Amino acid sequence: MSGEKHNSIYKISLGRNYCRFGGAREGWALAVPSLFYAFWKRWNSPYINHFISPDSIIPDQTNPQSWNRYAYVLNNPLKYNDPSGHLACDDYDASGSCINVKLQNTRQYNKLKTEGKFKAVPGVEDIPWDEDYGPITHLEGALSQYESVRRELFITYGFQYVDENGKIDDKVVMSLIASTELSSVRGSSTYKEALEGLSNQYFSTKSPSGPMQCNGQCSITDQILWTSQMEGFYNHPNSVRNNVVTGAFTGYLADANLAAHGFSVGTDDSWFWGNVSRDELSEYSVVAKIPTNAYPGTDFFIVYR
Repeated sequence: MSGEKHNSIYKISLGRNYCRFGGAREGWALAVPSLFYAFWKRWNSPYINHFISPDSIIPDQTNPQSWNRYAYVLNNPLKYNDPSGHLACDDYDASGSCINVKLQNTRQYNKLKTEGKFKAVPGVEDIPWDEDYGPITHLEGALSQYESVRRELFITYGFQYVDENGKIDDKVVMSLIASTELSSVRGSSTYKEALEGLSNQYFSTKSPSGPMQCNGQCSITDQILWTSQMEGFYNHPNSVRNNVVTGAFTGYLADANLAAHGFSVGTDDSWFWGNVSRDELSEYSVVAKIPTNAYPGTDFFIVYR
């Protein structure tokens, strides 16, 4: 890069390997020392870290960050660059063209749903609900969460964790249950017993069958029924979404894989449940109890036999 002072404005020649947008292109930029940087169409202030005029388009209307038309690359310049000035790109295709993986996946997700290639998430009326399973609001919460989680997983990971029919991988569902319900006891003997309980629920070892049982291969309806019994899932959308967005759930995938292959400790008859009050503990053969304030009016999340 070379530069020369001209009429109190620095004129900077950009080589092929440098551009403040992060791209590889030739051209000229003007910089007013200590005030603004000008790059082709817009001026940028290094003091407020924003452009002083808005972008002419909103590249991705599904992303709230895109609506800030004064921001550079979704306010995340460590991850993205923007060679064109119109697209925050995080990868390049075989021809070297800038691409935005999440934006591409968002468009593909919407297309798959529109064309019916992804199964629609069932409605409340499509789920075989029993009043013993709890209030219908639990089911409604699980249904809403399932669609939100499925979409976020596909946008971030594509088909890695969502199959061609739109079903979330069973191990991902189990990892989300573990990360939201059991993180406080991870690494302890209680966690191992709970992981055994998760495995037993997956393989339906208790009779009669109930909403927390999948017979080793869940359908979308099975997954929704299962998560409708997990308050950490159906009633705490921000926590679950955060585990997906940050990728925290992936730290539990190895444990979920163990559960999906019949993990057991001791006598292999553990189960787990939330929303248990102190007075109700006598109804269960409790292996471990996890004090919690997540469930209003109750005291424990328990592992029992």
